[in-house]
Amino acid sequence: MPSRSFAVEPGGPIRLTVSWKGSWKNVCVELDGRSVLAIPTAKQLKDGREVRLEPGTLAIRLNQSVFGPALLLPLNGRPLPKSGGDPRTRLAIAYTTIYFVGGFSIVAGLLTEVFAVPFLKEVGFGWPTVAEGLVFAVLALWVQKRHSLVGLALAVGLFGLDAVLSISWVLSRPGVAPPVGPVIVKILFLVYMARGFGAIRDLRRETPRTTAGAA
Repeated sequence: MPSRSFAVEPGGPIRLTVSWKGSWKNVCVELDGRSVLAIPTAKQLKDGREVRLEPGTLAIRLNQSVFGPALLLPLNGRPLPKSGGDPRTRLAIAYTTIYFVGGFSIVAGLLTEVFAVPFLKEVGFGWPTVAEGLVFAVLALWVQKRHSLVGLALAVGLFGLDAVLSISWVLSRPGVAPPVGPVIVKILFLVYMARGFGAIRDLRRETPRTTAGAA
C-alpha cells in the first residue's frame, strides 16, 4: 500500500500519514497513528475533502496535471511541508533542474574535448559548453541559497536562448528531421524552472523581510 508522511509544520516531526490502494482508492489519513479521514474513491479525492484536526483544518485533494498527480494538503490554508503545492518543493524542483542542466553541459563538454567525440563536437559541445554549465551551476546555487528571482530569470533566459539557438541550428541543416524528443524535454525543463518564480514569491510572502529598525 503506497503511503506518504508529512510534518504539520516546517522542521517539525512527522505526524501525518496518507496511504491509499491502487489508483488513489481507499485513501486513509492518519494523524499520530490515529485514523482521522477515509476517502473511498479517487473521484472523491479529486473533488477534495476537509477534516478538523487538533492543529487546524486540513484539506486534501488530488490534482492531476501534465506533471502527474500531486497530493494537495493545505493545513489552515498553507501547504504541508513537502506536499504538492509546497513552495519549497516547487523551488527545489526548479533549482535541481538548473543544476542538472549545468552538470550535463559540463560533463558533455569535457567528454567532447577529452575524448574528441565527433558527434558531440558536431552538435556544439566543447569548452564553451563547460563554461555555460558552470554558469548554470552558479545560478542554481544562487537560486537555492538566496531565493533569487534575478538568478532564476537569468537561468530561464539563458536556457531558453540556448534551446532556441539549438533548434534553429538543427532546422537550418537540410535533410535533418526536427528533434521532437529533445524539444519536448527542453520545454519541460523550462516549465520546471519557471515554476520557481511563483514558489519564490510564495516563500517571500511567508517570511516577509523586516525593514531596518523594525522591532
